[in-house]
Amino acid sequence: MTLPPYLGTVAGSAGAWDDLTASVPTIVAMAQLCANRLVEPPESLPELGDQARAILVSAQDQGIIEIKGNNSEFESSKRMIAVYVEIDSNTQLMFRGKTPEITIQFLDAFRELCSAGIIIHHVGGEFSLNTAGYELARSIDKNNLSEILDQATLVQ
Repeated sequence: MTLPPYLGTVAGSAGAWDDLTASVPTIVAMAQLCANRLVEPPESLPELGDQARAILVSAQDQGIIEIKGNNSEFESSKRMIAVYVEIDSNTQLMFRGKTPEITIQFLDAFRELCSAGIIIHHVGGEFSLNTAGYELARSIDKNNLSEILDQATLVQ
């Protein structure tokens, strides 16, 4: 296995810190997982957890999911990367919880979706559902996930 350049360089090299503050290692790992499933799709879809299904059902219309952080926040828990689902051209649903643990649960749920082979990476932190992802998202009953969906925040 070859390490990406930012992981194999001496600490303090020119671009390494910028890559780390932009969450590049995590985004690259998610993108690589998506690419692996594109080449070798799973034989069947695994059972998805509630957080993964909440992300899916939120993305059923636009299909766009973004992973991003916010380096300008004072609180460390608000700087953590989080999952954002595009609702329309001006609105996103942010899956960032009141506690870091909830934010991480949604990030892990996104990894679950990547591993299931229903997410495609596009550019930077931007991902989307693939055809199977759209089909699965539209088959999920939103009403069964209302408590999980209430943990997300609309961002305009």
